[in-house]
Amino acid sequence: MKRLFILDATLRDAGKFAGAAVLSLEDKLSISRQLEKLGVDIIETGYPASSKEEFETSLAVSSQAVKSAVSVMARPVKEDILRAWEAVKQSSHPVLHITTSIHSRIIETSVQAIRWAASTGADVEIGVEDAAKAKKDFLLEFYRAAIDAGAVILHVPDACGIMTPEEYGELIVFLIKNLPEAREGRVRLSASCRNDLGLAAANTLSAIKSGAAQFEASVLGIGERAGNAPLEEVIAALYQRPEKFAENSRRINPEEVIRTCQAVSARTGILISPGKAVAGTNALEHKGWMEPGTFGRIGGGILADVNSGPGGLKYRIKKAFANMHGRLRTLSDDELVRFSGKRHKPGLPLIELKKMEIEQDDLNSFSVTLSLAERGVDLFPRYTGKTPLEALIGVLTLVLPAGLTLNHYSCGCAGCGGTGSFQAEVSLNARGMILTGSAGGQAGGDYLQSIAAAFIEALNRFKVL
Repeated sequence: MKRLFILDATLRDAGKFAGAAVLSLEDKLSISRQLEKLGVDIIETGYPASSKEEFETSLAVSSQAVKSAVSVMARPVKEDILRAWEAVKQSSHPVLHITTSIHSRIIETSVQAIRWAASTGADVEIGVEDAAKAKKDFLLEFYRAAIDAGAVILHVPDACGIMTPEEYGELIVFLIKNLPEAREGRVRLSASCRNDLGLAAANTLSAIKSGAAQFEASVLGIGERAGNAPLEEVIAALYQRPEKFAENSRRINPEEVIRTCQAVSARTGILISPGKAVAGTNALEHKGWMEPGTFGRIGGGILADVNSGPGGLKYRIKKAFANMHGRLRTLSDDELVRFSGKRHKPGLPLIELKKMEIEQDDLNSFSVTLSLAERGVDLFPRYTGKTPLEALIGVLTLVLPAGLTLNHYSCGCAGCGGTGSFQAEVSLNARGMILTGSAGGQAGGDYLQSIAAAFIEALNRFKVL
């Protein structure tokens, strides 16, 4: 069975994603720990020579990582390579990734750079940033020289995001056919696709099917412009379609996929749309008989509506009985409504959100304070985080009673050019039973307030059980 390596570029590219919060060192370490739980083979951190912050991040991640290799990037310049090596040498499996673009002396400078990097004992990866635009014969000459100089990973990027799955797959097949080391597994081709045309995941899967032994992606597709191939989407396809990718062995823990997406969302402030593939709240719901995939999402499943048929309703009732834990001998109509995720009987909420205040303590610190009323008692929980979203999720978690956990949250926007609206969705897990809440708002409004309102709605459903 052929081993498939996965390189995650979230830490490398999060700072290039417009609208994302600036990640602190602790944010990056937290994300890297979650990536190790997910099981990615390589965590790429950035360019240590570009700034003191990039160097410190790479050094800290390299020192912390236990199972994953750590990759850092460098230009084909000796000073950059030496600085990169200082940042990554504490990793149990360091990788030096050299990047270059096409110019008149590219092969000469790249060969020298590979030799400098290989002399450290690290694995060396090299690629041409504009490979998608280059002639195949030139690429073959470049990668041939790179292998002879000591490179073991050949980066094949579609940096402009312009290739189709057929074109990208053909390029991988061409390179493998003409590079015996790639056919024999002594070096590996690494697929790296931008998402400008929305084809990054499809192109990545095409490359894997065509023989690429490694792919590069980022959580939620975070990256420059339209981003990279979304890691969660490629993983989902690999696991949901085993008949297509059975030859590819990997050590990913699929149960950590959703948690990884939520962790990155919380740290970057990038909300997950309900319709986002794999990670969105709507993505793994079904209106038929089929159970949803897991990927770490607890509950979810069948949406009972006019299209469900008896199979969908039977599944929903079966789940309801399985979650009663012996508390009830019979299931009333009201209880069935609650188990199916519908609203409880109209009336006053058992817990009410009166007010929410957000304060910026300093450049990288925000506090959220809630004013709640529960059965006549006023509560004022407060939490501080690196972003407003992180602070909100933290304070909401504080008010959860025993036996209840936050399962998922998202906020999707439709036509938010000033006249559209958005919808916040929150789901809570009550020992396997999923309770949902939703709240909408107009474009330009406070999406955090909507997330809080959706949370309170879901919490009230738990209170009436």
